[in-house]
Amino acid sequence: MKPRHVPLVVVLIAPACAIVAAQTPADNSQPLTFEVASIKPNNSTSIGRRFGAPGDRFVARNETLIHLIAVAYGAPGPLPDPLPDYRMSGGPKWINSDRFDVEAKAAGDVVRGTVGTRRKQLMLQSLLAQRFKLVVHHETKEMPIYALVLARRDKALGPGLLRSQVDPVVSRGNSNNPPLPRPAFGTPACEAAGGSRCSPGLGIGGVFKGGAITTTELIAYFSRWLNRTVLDRTGLTGAFDVELQFSTEGLPGAPTGPPGVERPPSEGPSIFTAVQDQLGLKLESTKGPVDVLVIDHVERPTPD
Repeated sequence: MKPRHVPLVVVLIAPACAIVAAQTPADNSQPLTFEVASIKPNNSTSIGRRFGAPGDRFVARNETLIHLIAVAYGAPGPLPDPLPDYRMSGGPKWINSDRFDVEAKAAGDVVRGTVGTRRKQLMLQSLLAQRFKLVVHHETKEMPIYALVLARRDKALGPGLLRSQVDPVVSRGNSNNPPLPRPAFGTPACEAAGGSRCSPGLGIGGVFKGGAITTTELIAYFSRWLNRTVLDRTGLTGAFDVELQFSTEGLPGAPTGPPGVERPPSEGPSIFTAVQDQLGLKLESTKGPVDVLVIDHVERPTPD
């Protein structure tokens, strides 16, 4: 079974753990649950999909169950960062085809930032266990991965990887001090704010720019584009301003653009050549342990 949702994931390596119907908070208290929640089949012919977690709510429109699972068990951030395809296995075919609308609300105030997102992910895990009878477990499997290493013996970095003058902690904020808005690269607001304070992004043409990025964040982008775990073995610390141009043709996690809009040609070298020549780094193919979420049991949802 190969899930077909669009890969968006930050990749994590973790040890195997026991079977769970829904993950519980780290303090082993009762599972977090939404105060109210509605799940309805979406039988429209629309190809548009979206999900969001504004305030105390979680909303999904026209989403497959496999993507809801990926969101629930993905990495937290300003929005949940769903698990990629290769880190999920099992389940019947309909979890990739049947689509659903979800509307859920948490009780009381929800903490902002990554902490609040994580809490809503735990609530979504509980909701999927209750309504879809979802049971999953984690397995550690030996799989092909990439290791990001320094490409040059003198450890010199490439022209597209420059030490940033902006502290990434200040730039992104935390649960007590939410980050300031970060305009996207290429916009007038970005120019006014200064490049290091702009939100990272990969354009359809294959140009990636980002300010005050750590190598941990950088390998998350590589993992997403390559749909494979990438480990950081550079030894680099701190934050960097990154500019990288490469061809996105054939990359499983490359942006596709709006539905129905033809993607313009992507020019430039392969991502492997670009990373080495422009960043002074290298993506080496190897094998390593990868945490995989296995779907043991699932049923179509009970009616509202």
